[in-house]
Amino acid sequence: MGWFSRSKDPSKPPRWGFTDEWEPFASDLVAIAAEWELALTPTQIETGRVELPERAAYDYWDLKVLAGRCRDLEPHQRAEAVRADLLEMFGHPATRPTVEPLDEAAPQEARDANVPLHQIDRTALRAQLFGDLLGNAVFSKDPNRIACRRLGTAWLVMVEELLGTEQTLTRADLAKLGLDLDTAFELGIAQGAARVTEVEITKVSIPGAKVELIVANDFFLSALMLSPKAPGSIAADIKCAITWHHWMIAELEPTADRATLEALQALVDQIAAGVKVAALEGIGTSLWFWPPDSEPTPFTLDTLPAPLARFT
Repeated sequence: MGWFSRSKDPSKPPRWGFTDEWEPFASDLVAIAAEWELALTPTQIETGRVELPERAAYDYWDLKVLAGRCRDLEPHQRAEAVRADLLEMFGHPATRPTVEPLDEAAPQEARDANVPLHQIDRTALRAQLFGDLLGNAVFSKDPNRIACRRLGTAWLVMVEELLGTEQTLTRADLAKLGLDLDTAFELGIAQGAARVTEVEITKVSIPGAKVELIVANDFFLSALMLSPKAPGSIAADIKCAITWHHWMIAELEPTADRATLEALQALVDQIAAGVKVAALEGIGTSLWFWPPDSEPTPFTLDTLPAPLARFT
């Protein structure tokens, strides 16, 4: 039960006017804060004040004020409001919805008939890869509700692109659009790939392998790399999704040996340590054995998949 129990113990975080919707709101706070490398503690939630890092535009994040706004929103709108609030805390324009509360509660039948203020735009669906910073906090805990699946050591997630940010979708969201998960991923990959306007390909010399680094400033390079139109001039059988903006692909040559794999791992480690991206945009440094028309198999130098067993 943890932070979100129904205990009346005064040491538990206050609900600030929430009733049975407090737990999902608190879960949204924790998960979305993790996207900005903020690890919320029970004490911070209880006090309602989160000290922000030097790179933020404000000194602290006022959770009580945010909670007051979110109480007036429908449950499905709150995650977007939390993200918008954090965007403002870090110096981005505020995009939170404007809400005029009613003087009295609407009848239940009227609430059921309300049309959500935000209708999901099918044309804004994107496929996005997330690393375990967010994956362990959110997706792994409820993979059957969120529109996601495990891919290698990452999480392939359906999102809706919004102004300056994106919103994670649920399977119920897709059902309202008449889409199953596989069909939605096909659409999200195609539409995400179309958003990538320019990529840069750099060839790297490693004994025993042809290597290319794929770099893009756009946020949906991963969708492009998952599409039939993936860039690259080599028949890659080893890949690494390093960040939203950096991928490494490699084709092993007949002269490849264990030193080749060690050099590939050292290369992605070096890139990951040197690039400057937001924590949410980092995916990982795991090498994946991923020939065409197959699922990726993550591996380490100590746990090689069968097709690479000769390199032990």
